[in-house]
Amino acid sequence: MFSYEERLKAVKFYLKYNSWMAVINELGYPNRAYLKQWIEEKNIN
Repeated sequence: MFSYEERLKAVKFYLKYNSWMAVINELGYPNRAYLKQWIEEKNIN
């Protein structure tokens, strides 16, 4: 599992570059499905 801080870092990185591939290449995690889920959770909260 990924910690809250790791998930938040990935979502912020995605929002900055608007590219899931950039997040995976830079951080080495998560896969596209996880990232999509985390982004949706962030938009709800």
